[in-house]
Amino acid sequence: MEIMTNQAPDTETTVKTYEGFSRNTFLKYFLFVVALKAMFGIMMVSTEGKRTNEICILALALIVPILFYAVAQRLQNIGAEKKWFLLVLIPLLNLLLLIGCLVCPQGYWDTKKLDSTAKISMGAIACSVGILLIICFVMRIVKG
Repeated sequence: MEIMTNQAPDTETTVKTYEGFSRNTFLKYFLFVVALKAMFGIMMVSTEGKRTNEICILALALIVPILFYAVAQRLQNIGAEKKWFLLVLIPLLNLLLLIGCLVCPQGYWDTKKLDSTAKISMGAIACSVGILLIICFVMRIVKG
């Protein structure tokens, strides 16, 4: 006599792991780059513009590789290919890429779902951009 069971055949479930930087680690790198930019700005002011070329070359030599590395690692964590980091070189697209790196959760390119932290971050960014646009509009009216 044969006993019938309603069990599904053994299936292997694979969980995809994502390498690279988490959102928090990327934020630390991003804030480090912002601090470097501020430091180079202070250097420009303190030298009264006398060593502008040297400071700009030093800033680019330090900031660009750090930014490229951090963006490439974060893209890998999101689930995208690392080659997308080249968008950092294109104006306006670089802003969208950096916002994506700051906001998207791990594995976003596979799931296409934002978590609550991402939604709050996007709302904060949208509000900040809106406030800046309003300020620019008001300043233009006052000046003009």
